[in-house]
Parts: sequence; C-alpha cells; structure tokens
Amino acid sequence: MAICFRLGWPDEKIWVVPLTQMAQVTREQQLERTTMYLISPALNPEAASPNARSRLYHPEHTHLFRPRVQEVDTSSDSDRGTL
Repeated sequence: MAICFRLGWPDEKIWVVPLTQMAQVTREQQLERTTMYLISPALNPEAASPNARSRLYHPEHTHLFRPRVQEVDTSSDSDRGTL
C-alpha cells in the first residue's frame, strides 16, 4: 500500500509499506490531514508479472459508458461472386 502525504505539493511524501505497517507509519509521521491511502496489488513488485498489462482498453472490457458491442458479420456480398 502507499501512504501519500500532500500529493502535488513541494513537500509531498510517499511511503510504500505493507498494509500491516499503515497505522504505525501514520502515527510515526504524524499524518493527520491531506493524506491519501492507496491499496492496490499493483504496488507489490514481487506479485506483479513483468508481462502484466492493464485490460482497461481491451476490446472485451466493458463498463457503464462502454457497453458490449455485438459482433458484426464482416463478410460482404462481393465475396459471394456475381451472377
């Protein structure tokens, strides 16, 4: 997980620590405000595969604003020949 303090400011600080250390680091650094906690498997370099890629833009990925599209038959009349 990442503990992000004052992101975007000149004094920003980021700690990447195991989840079990979140409370300890927060107390030690006296982080009370403007702190964001980011918990994601992507932050674990040991678990991440070097070939892992996001599927966000994969054609099969759908969501509210990108519904599943029905496959269209791409064969045309010209493939059948002429009479």
